[in-house]
Order: sequence, then C-alpha cells, then structure tokens
Amino acid sequence: MILASKGHGWTVARLRAIISAPTLRHDGTVLSAPGYDKATGLLLVGDRIWRQVPENPSKRDAIKALDV
Repeated sequence: MILASKGHGWTVARLRAIISAPTLRHDGTVLSAPGYDKATGLLLVGDRIWRQVPENPSKRDAIKALDV
C-alpha cells in the first residue's frame, strides 16, 4: 500500500533497524525510550525493563555499572 502511494503526498520515516536494548546515538546521547527515534531511524521495542542510564554518566557511574 505504501509503495503504491508513492507520489501521492505520503511519506514514511526511514527505518534503519529494530533494536531491543538501549544504545548510543552518534552524538553520544542515549536512546532508551521505546518507539521510533527520528535522529537514528531506529525502532526500540521489547518488554524488558532496563535500568535508567544517566544522560551524562560520570566515571563513578561507569565503575558501578561494571559490577552489574
């Protein structure tokens, strides 16, 4: 249906990949919100609850994460 609509004013966001875990964007920010991320074209899905990752983790945060 989408391909047949080409040229009729329809636009669809580009989906680069579907992921199931938080990841880092190219600018170093954390993608952790479920759903489509316009900046990366990634779709974060899944029902697993991930620990909250600080926007600007400190060295201490990183050391604590190693223990987890």
